[in-house]
Amino acid sequence: MEERVQFKLNAGKRVGNYNFAQCRDITDQADALIADSMGLGSLWDEIETYYYQTVRTDFESEATQSDVDDE
Repeated sequence: MEERVQFKLNAGKRVGNYNFAQCRDITDQADALIADSMGLGSLWDEIETYYYQTVRTDFESEATQSDVDDE
């Protein structure tokens, strides 16, 4: 998570936040375990499809901490 901090300007101040979209490999594993424990593991493909249909943010184009440090 510490490697996925990104900063944005908010009222002229740099505010840091974690970009969990860049941690999807780990969060997907946790989500799948939770879905399995709730008996929803067989719906994982539908869950992924719904995610991609509703989340439209292009996180890859946003600055990461390493981008900010390079400036």
